[in-house]
Amino acid sequence: MIEKSETLIKTADYLDIKLRDHGHAVLHKGWYYPKTALPMSRLYFSKTDGGILEYSDTIINIKAGKVYLIPANFKFGYTVGENGWEKLFVHFGILRSDGYDLLSGIPRIYEMELGVQEIDTLITMYNSNDTRNSFAFKCRIYETVAEMLRRENFVPRSDITHSELIRTAIEYIRSHLSIKLSISEIAAECFISESLLSKRFREECGITLGKYIDDLVFFSAQNMLIGTNMSISRISEKLGFCDQFYFSRRFRQFAGISPRYYRKYRY
Repeated sequence: MIEKSETLIKTADYLDIKLRDHGHAVLHKGWYYPKTALPMSRLYFSKTDGGILEYSDTIINIKAGKVYLIPANFKFGYTVGENGWEKLFVHFGILRSDGYDLLSGIPRIYEMELGVQEIDTLITMYNSNDTRNSFAFKCRIYETVAEMLRRENFVPRSDITHSELIRTAIEYIRSHLSIKLSISEIAAECFISESLLSKRFREECGITLGKYIDDLVFFSAQNMLIGTNMSISRISEKLGFCDQFYFSRRFRQFAGISPRYYRKYRY
């Protein structure tokens, strides 16, 4: 007899961690990351005491030997302390079929003790040119995320069951992503009225169609600002904005800082 895991079958496509950005950083005293949010999650492996992490009304003292998980779309900031901060950072994404990150919605920063020796090992693996170490490093990332979620008893919403209508709408939006994309265009593609599409989308997704398009547009903008050398004007053009200044104004409303500063404060 052969038994198959239905949970694994349903979630396998969501469980692939995509590394977006990473590095071994030594930051100097006073380095400041303004409170903002990224469309991907972050892991900070702290080799030294490093200052403070801040979100809402909460302050976390950064300690040597700890790893910190900052979930996607979570607004936070940090300030580096007197002695600087050495860390290994990994920005990663686990996208659901609707374009949102699997870890989006976690309400706070998670932290876990690893030990300085373990973090030293990870840094050595990261800086190695050995492909085997690269494979082992990514396995450690999986293990770290899984263990932190287990300890916090967080169950990701991975099994999304949209109707065929909403799946068609989402696929069309993601393949024609633009701030100019209209509900009438999407409704025509789905062979349904605008009002019924809007109603069904809100019922199944919990947000309006307009907000969903805006979210995906600015998630895409954030990814391009961090993951490419594309100019801000080219990014705004690619996403359908009439000019760079309107894009920058809307981006600041979404992220809390300008595209230029967002690109600068990436670590």
